[in-house]
Amino acid sequence: EPVELEPPRGVPVWVWAVFVVLLVVGLRLSRASTTRPAVSIAVSRGLLALSLSGVVGAFGARPLPLLAWGLGLAAALIVGDRVVAPDGMRMTADGRVQVTGSCVPLVAMMGIFVLRFVNGVVAGAHLPLAGTAAYAPVMAGLLGALGGLFLARTWAIVRVARAQRGLVARAAV
Repeated sequence: EPVELEPPRGVPVWVWAVFVVLLVVGLRLSRASTTRPAVSIAVSRGLLALSLSGVVGAFGARPLPLLAWGLGLAAALIVGDRVVAPDGMRMTADGRVQVTGSCVPLVAMMGIFVLRFVNGVVAGAHLPLAGTAAYAPVMAGLLGALGGLFLARTWAIVRVARAQRGLVARAAV
């Protein structure tokens, strides 16, 4: 007998729409593609805003969660510069950057979504977990780290574009 799946009660429909959009974009980025650096920058800004707004929305503009978010972001940028920046990128003739597929964008997007969803459930259900000393800084740090992983990938794309534009400009002289 088929089982009917029902979305959890009390979750607005737009939340599921955001989930589907992030999933589709993340899956597309898991395959090799070309992108304009400006598009990657815009998506990174959006994810950073989503990440930071998750912190401010859940914990307010308190110093400890904001500091934890910033430290998570910085740690991901440091590690991401060496680990998650895609290898084999090159500039195409039309000004795009050819990027190898990676699961990092999908993980970052879904991670931010899941953490924000969990924060909403914890707050909405008034779970005691929210009152623990570690909850806010750990959640904020994770949100910052996930945003930072995506930003590290974008910085790699921008570096390739700048470096190869410089090579093209020098070769034309």
